[in-house]
Parts: sequence; C-alpha cells; structure tokens
Amino acid sequence: MVDCLGESFLTNIEHSTSAQNAMIVSFTVGHSGEQQLNNSIKWNFGDGAQRTVSGTTVEHTYAQAGTYTAIATVTSSGGCTFDVKETVDVQ
Repeated sequence: MVDCLGESFLTNIEHSTSAQNAMIVSFTVGHSGEQQLNNSIKWNFGDGAQRTVSGTTVEHTYAQAGTYTAIATVTSSGGCTFDVKETVDVQ
C-alpha cells in the first residue's frame, strides 16, 4: 500500500514462467485505488536489462538461472511515482 499525497494505492507484481522455456518470465502489475496507472511502466529485470513499455504486462528472457528482483517503476494518474518489486527464481 502506498500513500502519496493523499492517494491510497495498492500495487503488486505477479509473474509466471513459460511452459516452453523456464528462462522466459511474464510480469504483470496489478493495482487498485483512487487513481489509475499511467500507461508507461519502466521495468528493471534485476539482470541489468531495463525496458519501458505501455501497459501493465511485459515478458523478459533471462540469460542465466538465478534469483532476480524485478522492479516496475509506476506513476499514478495523480503524479505519484513509486517502485513495485517482485523476486523471481529462474531455473
């Protein structure tokens, strides 16, 4: 839960691994609250790769197995910017 200038905002990241390739992970930002998410989300996948996408879902291919912390930098329609984190184990 984030409270930024009176905005109550609940966010999370969910992830799933591709059934065909365990190195491919899909991430989705979920949210609820008074404000909406802006359409552009900056992702840092924890392996040095970064990408900005439109929408709440992104797919990333990791080069090596390991534990990574993916960070989505989101901005609400009210202008509040914050990071949402998810740890993923890539096999």
